[in-house]
Amino acid sequence: MRIWLDKYPIPLVNERQMEIQTHDRIKPDIRALEPALFQTKWFDYRQLHPFQATAMFAEIFTQCWREALKRYYDIQLYESGLRPWAASDPTMLSKEVYTTIWKARQVADDYGIPYNVFCNLTIKEASFGRMWSKSKVRGKVTILSPLPVNLYSDRVLKDLRESWIDRRKANIFHAQTNYFLTEEYVENPAQIAHHNWLLGEINTRSDKVSQICRFVYELKLIPENKAINAFGKDLVLTAQKLSAI
Repeated sequence: MRIWLDKYPIPLVNERQMEIQTHDRIKPDIRALEPALFQTKWFDYRQLHPFQATAMFAEIFTQCWREALKRYYDIQLYESGLRPWAASDPTMLSKEVYTTIWKARQVADDYGIPYNVFCNLTIKEASFGRMWSKSKVRGKVTILSPLPVNLYSDRVLKDLRESWIDRRKANIFHAQTNYFLTEEYVENPAQIAHHNWLLGEINTRSDKVSQICRFVYELKLIPENKAINAFGKDLVLTAQKLSAI
């Protein structure tokens, strides 16, 4: 069902185990934010337990961090396989560090931004200034680099919403999991919200016919009847003819 998610090491544990891990490592006031975030987070993550979503976020952050390491600092360190932390499993990190990953993921969910876009935008913003430099503490050289705790500072978040809007002007973002294909439609609230998102994004475009063609007939992410209700039968019929070319 979720081919795209297979790229990420989502923990294959049952819900009880995830709840135990969450209650053990995350404070109640932070956990209390999760129900509301299921209404705002990016569509692909709405079927995931927060524990799973945090594991995905940690891996995506690592990938984006490594790309930033190569771009802003040292390609040799990138080629050496350097990662932002030694542990490959984020749950093996201290509670304090794991909590910063969890909180950064919650901010991405609150803004409704895909994790890769969120990490790229915030790492780029956090990289300005003293980041990507070496520091020496008690004789040990470390790299001062953006970490999850830096991704939700006031300075970094100041222009995030506008940056996300700019990204959306250049490209219509859509869910990547098969669950959002029209053939999988079961009137789930997340699926309905995704339809409304795409219809709204298409409505801002001047090339509506080509976008209807793309999302209704090529990617098959919007039911034809919903497109007709939103844009009219004539426009959708034109898009259908375009898809047959």
